[in-house]
Amino acid sequence: MALDRDGKAAFFTRAGQVLGSAPPLPEVTRQLPEPPPPPPDRLSNGAPRFVDSAVPLSLELEALEAVA
Repeated sequence: MALDRDGKAAFFTRAGQVLGSAPPLPEVTRQLPEPPPPPPDRLSNGAPRFVDSAVPLSLELEALEAVA
């Protein structure tokens, strides 16, 4: 199968002869809606976003000590 310069599909036999053609694909006239922007300070899946500098070092060290 190949597309010609008009966008029509051309089908070929194993011998290389044109078997037939199909009309071009219809043009898309409808635009998809824009996705809403993610809420501030949250990831797109709804999970909160934490900045490392917002977590106190003492709390971070306690957590690290608890899992180590």
